Amino acid sequence: MVRVMSCTRCGSAVQNTGHCGVCGQQAYGPPQHGLATPPPYMVVPQPGYVVAGTGRAFSVAAFVFSAVALFIVPILFGAVAAILAGVAKKRGEQWAGVALRVAVAAAGFGMVVGAIVRMSA
Repeated sequence: MVRVMSCTRCGSAVQNTGHCGVCGQQAYGPPQHGLATPPPYMVVPQPGYVVAGTGRAFSVAAFVFSAVALFIVPILFGAVAAILAGVAKKRGEQWAGVALRVAVAAAGFGMVVGAIVRMSA
């Protein structure tokens, strides 16, 4: 019985010669150029590496500062909320985009409400 193997690099059939006839890759042993698919084990992130979407602290803080910006010094708290949302977006937090939109809207709405209150007083 002849066993037909496939090349780990290009996928073509490899005869019993030990090398692929198309690309020259060794049929046995590690790939020569590192172009084969990675091994089927899990890659563990290095210490200090942030996995995208795992944290939400900056997004939550941005939402809190946005709520405060509706009533108290909207230009200051809105800017802080936008900065926190930007940091959250850079860290890959899931709700960062929404937090950024809410921060800008809360700052704008707070400034409009503040202007109306001052005009009526």
